[in-house]
Order: sequence, then C-alpha cells, then structure tokens
Amino acid sequence: MEGSAGLNLFFEIATLFFASYFMLANGIFFSLLLVSFFSVRKVVRSNPMVESLKDRYTLIAPAVSIIAPAFNEEKTVVESIHSFLRLDYPSFEILLINDGSKDRTLAQLQESFDLTPAERFYDARLSSSKVRGFYKSKSYPNLFVVDKENGGKADAINVGLGFASNTLFCAVDSDSILEPDCLLRVVVPFIEEPETTIAAGGTVRPVNGCVIEQGRVSELRFPRGILGKIQIVEYLRAFLFGRQGWNAWNSTLIISGAFGIFKRDIVIEAGGYRRDSIGEDMELVVRLRRYAVENGLPYRISFVPDPICWTEVPETIAGLAQQRDRWQRGLADSLFSHMRMFMNPRYGAAGMVAFPYFFLVELFGPVIETAAYLFIGIGLFTGKIDQSILLLFVLVDIVFGIFMSFGAVFIEESAFHKYTKLRHLLGLVVLSFVEQLGFRQLLTLLRLRGLINYFLGRKQWGEMSRTGFDAR
Repeated sequence: MEGSAGLNLFFEIATLFFASYFMLANGIFFSLLLVSFFSVRKVVRSNPMVESLKDRYTLIAPAVSIIAPAFNEEKTVVESIHSFLRLDYPSFEILLINDGSKDRTLAQLQESFDLTPAERFYDARLSSSKVRGFYKSKSYPNLFVVDKENGGKADAINVGLGFASNTLFCAVDSDSILEPDCLLRVVVPFIEEPETTIAAGGTVRPVNGCVIEQGRVSELRFPRGILGKIQIVEYLRAFLFGRQGWNAWNSTLIISGAFGIFKRDIVIEAGGYRRDSIGEDMELVVRLRRYAVENGLPYRISFVPDPICWTEVPETIAGLAQQRDRWQRGLADSLFSHMRMFMNPRYGAAGMVAFPYFFLVELFGPVIETAAYLFIGIGLFTGKIDQSILLLFVLVDIVFGIFMSFGAVFIEESAFHKYTKLRHLLGLVVLSFVEQLGFRQLLTLLRLRGLINYFLGRKQWGEMSRTGFDAR
C-alpha cells in the first residue's frame, strides 16, 4: 500500500510539474504572439516612410560590405551572387569567401564573373588562415572573391572582415537569395538610431520549390516534399512572432547566420566570430550584448520582419537531423558560454526573461517534452493517470501549438501577403495542423539527440547536401 501511495504521489507531482511547464511556456509563446502582431502592424504602417526614403538613401544610407562564406556551393553560388548584385541599394560591395571548397565553387565564380587577381589591404587580426588569392570581377566592379584554406564559416567571415572596407557588414549565406530591397529595409535601425544600433537581422524563408530567374524569386512555390512544406510554417512562427516578439522587448539573442547586418568595428573589438563555436551566429549576438553592457556602451540589437532572405532547407530526414543536431549543439554552446547573463538584471529583459527562456524552453525543452510523452504513455498503461490528464496535455501542447502556427500564418497574410494564391494560404492552414502531429515530435527527438551529442563533446559541423535552385 505504501508503495502504491508513493507511486500515486509521484504521478500527481509529475502531472503538476508538466502541466505547469507547458502552461508557462505557452504563456510566453502567447505573449510573444500578441506583442508581435501589434509591432508587425506598426512596421507595416511605416512602409510608406521607408518608400519615401528611397530617393534620399543615396545621401543617408551607409555603405555595406556583404560577406558570403562558401564551402562546396557550386549548385547555388552563381544565382546567389546574381541576387546580391541586383540589390536595390546605393553603395555596397560583395566579398565571396571561398572557404577551401573541394568542388567547382571557385571555377564557377571565375567562369561566371570574369575574375582577375587583384590586391587589397588585409587586416589579419581575426584569422591566421592562409589566404590563397584575392580576385576582382571585370564585369562587376563591386564583386570580390577571396580564396582561402578551409577554416569553417566563422573563420571565413573573419577573413572577410579583414578585407571589408565599409563600416557595416552583412553576413549572408552563399546559398541564399535576397529580396531586392532587403538591405534598404534592414539598415533602417542604423539610420534611425545610428549611435546605438550595433546589429539587425531580417526574416528567412525556405526557397525550395520557388522559381529563380536572374537571382530573384520570380514565382513562389511550395517545396515538393512534405518535410520542406512544413518548414514554411515553422519558419513563419520562428521569425514573425518569435524573434519579432523578443525584439519588441529589446531582448534579441539570435540573428540568423543566413542574413544579418552588423557594425564592423564593434564586432572586431569584441573578437569577431568564434572559430570554435558550433553556433557562431547566436554566440556572436549574445557576446555583443555582454560586450556592450560590460563596457558601458549604449546599444540596440534589432529585428526587422519584412527584409526577406530565401534559403534552401533540408528535405530529407537525414538532412534535417544533421541540421537540428547542429543547431541544438550551437544553442547549448552559446548559452553555456555566457551563463553570466542568466537571471542577471544587469542585462535587462535579455538577461531576466529571454536568456532563461532559451535555457529552460529551447535548450532543455526537448528533455522535458520527451519525459512528458513517456510519462503520459506509462501513466495511461498503468492506469495511474486518467484520460482527463491526456486531454489536458493535448490541449496545452498540441492544440495550443496549432493555434500558434495559425497565428504566424495570420500575421504573414495580414501584414506581408507573400503567398498570394488561395491554395497556398489553405496549404499553410493545413500544414499548421500537420506540423504539430508528427513533425513537432520528430524535432523534439532530433533536438534531444543534439543536446546529448553536445554533452558527449561531439563538435563536428556536418554539411547539408544541396539540390540547387529551380532556376530559369
């Protein structure tokens, strides 16, 4: 009897714990959704102002160095460079960093852009990697290619910083397609608050299935496979209310490595990108916050929801597993490297709210969610919990997740309306259901594996296979 009573008490305490955890996490999600909805609408209302500024941008827009590291990107690099070259921006240079590619990446660049050897001053403070060559395009005077030995993405960007000539730099993946006006929009925080803004990021969306013409998305299509389709909803939720919500609270901790813009001098002062970091993009942003606070520098790190960078996402379970494993290890590395911020009021809302959320929900959430699934299963099998507990779990986890995905789709449709076809909109609604019934649980397991691999000390980066753009 005592053993049975103890077991019953265990299940009661566990039920209370899991219910409290999911209600707290979902409460934060809902708060982010509300904040994001109103702040995104404010951004949309400011669009006429941005349009009116375009005529004056030649006078007030700061010059930007676009740094694009490339490793084995022969299938996508040419179209990506074309999209960079067609940016609607008055003054920018492109620095493509060939990070020791083993395929025809460099040959493709030489053939497509008529490269010739050139010279430029190089500040080698951030990297000791060997630079094998510096090239300038005869066809496009603002396009440069740096050929270096392989050192990883962080090292490639650091080399790019050594060659960059402008006060702002934009770090972008070399397999990405940029919207023509994305730079115009993402530099707005640097124009509005030039003394305090040190970094800004924009929205990233899956490009799989879209038709690319001359470096631009000419026709919006869904990916062919269900895995790629579901990630559209996932990315909408992550950017349109996740990062936008944290931005409204001045608590941005992540700027996507696929597209972000920074003040070059403060990044160099803070030590550049950490070469030994798995998640170098998040680690840099968190470190910039610490650097600014600890050195008494006024600062703001912004997120602008409408600049769009299109990037290829994995469409196989193996590719997705490799990506999410790396992301989770990168998250762990970034957070454990800066635990001084955890619940530290010195760092404002970022330290008191955002950092604990990322630590408890994003980092250790897979552990708690997996334990909850096992708990529900064992409890139902042994009869220690009844179906009402299962119903409560479904309501606070699955149904609320579907509601949040609906919210992200609603924000996209009401504010940006990128998916103009009715079948696309209906597809996003259906995918909001599908995402929570299988894909969500798959991601939980993949993230759990990544966390385990982090504690086992596995540091491998991994390489996502590319299918290339659907170009015309």
